[in-house]
Amino acid sequence: MERHLVRMPGRQTIWTSDDLMTWCNLLRDAFPQVLFHEQFSSALSEDEPERPPEVIFHDSLVDIRMGLGEIIIADRDWRPHMLVRPGPYCLLWTWARQPPVTGANLGGHGEPMMPTSRVRRPKLNAGSVFLRYHRDDREAKSIAMKALRLVNKMSTNKLMLCDRTTLAIKGPATACMFWAGHHAIRWCLDDPRRTLDGIFLPPEAHSRWPVPDVPGDLEVVDRRIMALAADEAAYTAALLDAFPGIRFVDGPLWWRDKPALRYIDGIAAATADEVSLLLPPAGWEPQFALSPAGHWLVANRPFPQGTFTRSRTVMAANDPSPTQPKRFDHGTLHFEWPAELVPAQAIAYQAMHLLCGQIDD
Repeated sequence: MERHLVRMPGRQTIWTSDDLMTWCNLLRDAFPQVLFHEQFSSALSEDEPERPPEVIFHDSLVDIRMGLGEIIIADRDWRPHMLVRPGPYCLLWTWARQPPVTGANLGGHGEPMMPTSRVRRPKLNAGSVFLRYHRDDREAKSIAMKALRLVNKMSTNKLMLCDRTTLAIKGPATACMFWAGHHAIRWCLDDPRRTLDGIFLPPEAHSRWPVPDVPGDLEVVDRRIMALAADEAAYTAALLDAFPGIRFVDGPLWWRDKPALRYIDGIAAATADEVSLLLPPAGWEPQFALSPAGHWLVANRPFPQGTFTRSRTVMAANDPSPTQPKRFDHGTLHFEWPAELVPAQAIAYQAMHLLCGQIDD
């Protein structure tokens, strides 16, 4: 298919993996013949130039963890046979019969970006989906546009612009090109520190409380993790062995109302997605202060202070089976401390290193 004969409409998206799964399910309901596969190299192999590349199909785009997630909306007669054809510069493997509509999902897998030394607040990054069809194929155009209209069923482009630093709402995002999924909106509203791509908020954020203060002068070390319940228990045991005085707190260290630290025995016992890790000196007791943003905070936080953000269970399909098990989205392990506290830095890296021996990503 020649490049100048291809149309590529699409949508810019801010989705969680649940949103991506919802769109895939809507596609499957509308087009039972839809296929999802991993991106593959079309170049001829030097060792086996006659052997076609392996195409790995999945039940949804959520299951594709590396590279582009490719989409095929074919007719009933289409088969995934390949042959060699001339490309712009060399011979390439391509479909023996081009599907009427193809496409791709770009820009990650809907995993929240948690606070780092550069990003001070959790956010969902934007991505995009697009579809290709021959500009003279009216039926293919109709299919592609219907598939993109399904985005409207599970997303909205009615968003608010916010200040990157204070997260104060500045006004509607007029003529917004970004579509935020319903799951992404719920994720954002669950915590006033969260944003959609760093600059957007749902309209409902007008009624949420002020944003907790996030100090910008702290050193940070963090790592993405994918931890099951057994990993949480193993990491808890390793921390208790290395730091007998460690305390686990269910939830983050800020409160809208009267503050209280809810201590738990370990990470696995938490009911919240976040578990605060405290390494206090002997005799430490928390002191609370009301911040300028209107939240209660721990005024005498012991450093380093850590946050274990759990991996979330994601269904690989509507009816998981032994060949399509449940998946887990990445969580994070995060420690922060004042730059002048060199011993705190050593403890933070030691605590981070303990994780490496317990969780294999």
